[in-house]
Amino acid sequence: MKRAIFLIIFILFFILIMIISFNDMPPDVKVLVNIDNVSQKQYNNIKRNFQYTKENLKKLYINVNIRDNFFIYKTTIDIPETIELYKDSNNKVIEGGGYTNRKVSFNKTEIERYIIYDSSNLSKTDLRNILKSYKINITWKTLTNKNREKQLSIGEFLE
Repeated sequence: MKRAIFLIIFILFFILIMIISFNDMPPDVKVLVNIDNVSQKQYNNIKRNFQYTKENLKKLYINVNIRDNFFIYKTTIDIPETIELYKDSNNKVIEGGGYTNRKVSFNKTEIERYIIYDSSNLSKTDLRNILKSYKINITWKTLTNKNREKQLSIGEFLE
């Protein structure tokens, strides 16, 4: 009987240590930022209103996936709604879209953004430097009801 009580106390102690140690662990975050060519369908929609060559149009794609662990909840992701690629008045961002904070499953949240832009005067290095100033903001609550936050630079993830 004493062994059973000792074993139960040991297991409860072990569970308590796990809860305390894992309580401040951040969620698992996966970020994908890449540049693709626009599809023929997208180009056909764009060329009706603008005079761009298909070769100069690029699609900047940002996707963030977060998987919560057992010890956190209320995870939200925020990506800037607008990304200014050009500092001059000739902003050549053609179109954009995406979705926000879509619950994929009970412990997985996803956000996606894309913009189609004229890449004729913008190198990948220039784009990376511009995107470094834009942040992905992730917030969550721990089991002890503490608010936590993590910021990631979009430019750091550009492939």
